[in-house]
Amino acid sequence: MTMISRAILLVSGEVQDVGYRETVHEIAFDMHLTGQVRNLENGNVEVIVEGEEGLLRQFAKKIHFREFPVEVRRIRKQFTSPTGKFKKFTVVPDERLDKDMNAKIEHGFRYFKIMRKDISGSIKKMDSNMGKRLDRSNQKQGLTIKAIKGMGANIKSMDTHMGRRFDRLDSKYGEFGRTMKGMARDTRKSGKDVRATGGHIKTMATDMKGVKGAITGMASDIKAIRNATTAPRTRKAPIPA
Repeated sequence: MTMISRAILLVSGEVQDVGYRETVHEIAFDMHLTGQVRNLENGNVEVIVEGEEGLLRQFAKKIHFREFPVEVRRIRKQFTSPTGKFKKFTVVPDERLDKDMNAKIEHGFRYFKIMRKDISGSIKKMDSNMGKRLDRSNQKQGLTIKAIKGMGANIKSMDTHMGRRFDRLDSKYGEFGRTMKGMARDTRKSGKDVRATGGHIKTMATDMKGVKGAITGMASDIKAIRNATTAPRTRKAPIPA
């Protein structure tokens, strides 16, 4: 069973006219506590709060802080039975000061504190977002660097393979070039042989012409001899005695 209690807290230090009561009000509101906070004539602040005892002890720790212009030096605590007369948590006006002026001072400090809190929250959020973006940027840069390294490795591999292929091509076509040079030398040699053969054939043709002429002459002689052999003989007339 939840135990409801009342705490009377006497706060001393720099706690009046610095927005402390508004801060206490805000903390009590966030913790769903009821009660009141007021300035005392001796310069201290009195806080009466009701709620679960564990929450009251947490509340007492939260309102004990030092944050310019507030400086809490000491909090005296007294726990009693609750009365249940408080429906919410309120700030009791200070009768020693002009109410309007006091309200303006208190609200000024309150809004100053809220503004600083909002700015601090915004800065933290911006810092968090920037941190996340930097992390993502670093991750992207890391991936980019990995990709560049990968590309470098691929380019190096391509260069190696291409170098090997060019070496093979150079070897292959170098051998082909040497073969073509050999064929050219053989062709030149064959040309010389052909030209020499042509000279021999030309000489043979000249000789054949001579042989042909000799054969023609021999044929004419043979024909003349045959004609002479086959011609009829004529008798010579007797010489008169």
